[in-house]
Amino acid sequence: MSQPNQEPASQTQSTASAPKQRNRAKAKRSRAYPAITLKAAIQLVQRQTAQLGPGSFDRETIAKALGHARSSGPAARKIAAMSHYGLLSRANKCYSPTSLAKRLLRSDMDGLAAARKKAFLKPTLFHEVFERYRNEGALPELLGPALASDHGISPAVQEEVASIFRESGVFAGALKADGSFTGPRPVAVDPTRDLRLEPRANSAEAEVRSSEPRQKASIRLSHGKAVLSLPSKLTQSDYQKLTALLSAYALPEDEAPAVKEVPSNVYPMDRDRPR
Repeated sequence: MSQPNQEPASQTQSTASAPKQRNRAKAKRSRAYPAITLKAAIQLVQRQTAQLGPGSFDRETIAKALGHARSSGPAARKIAAMSHYGLLSRANKCYSPTSLAKRLLRSDMDGLAAARKKAFLKPTLFHEVFERYRNEGALPELLGPALASDHGISPAVQEEVASIFRESGVFAGALKADGSFTGPRPVAVDPTRDLRLEPRANSAEAEVRSSEPRQKASIRLSHGKAVLSLPSKLTQSDYQKLTALLSAYALPEDEAPAVKEVPSNVYPMDRDRPR
């Protein structure tokens, strides 16, 4: 009597493991974050500089200077963290200490606190979290879950990232030990509060306004050009109002990359413009 057809064992096992493989593929990968604290990163770049000098080196050489046999695993995470904090710059597959790193290694430098805060806010994630909660005066008590739900961090590492953020913020002087922010709380600004449509000025009013000292600048955009005409002096409150107004026109986060430097096509209108 013939036996019923049976699938090979290897095929059955492969079929059973397929859903698990698909689930792993669907798992959301955590967004980038520095895997060590700012203090630890500064100590590492100090060790690198002491061992190798201030030059540019590949990852293998830096990993060995930091006490690792190879540049993968823990060494790779440390080098990535130093880059996140703006302590290493990369060019042609080699890394070198930045000017910010050199400033931080001078412990007697005036403005050390400002340099530490600048490094703390260099990671995109840390800057985002800092701006998200500083208006509230303190971090949420359950920062880990907030990082997972609102900032793209995997739940598996949410507490680790929260701890690194808190410890680095305290070291940089941006946070107190209780999770509250140092310094004054930013003033909430309604971007439309001071926006008014003014009637067309008559010739006499226009002449008076034209005599007021102003600074003008323009920037080329993807679809045209923006022109700014501002008073010669601006207060911090004025700056906040302008920033809030521009934020009202902001694109969704995934479409609006952060501008780290002033674009080269921004120029004062009273200078020679490229033709």
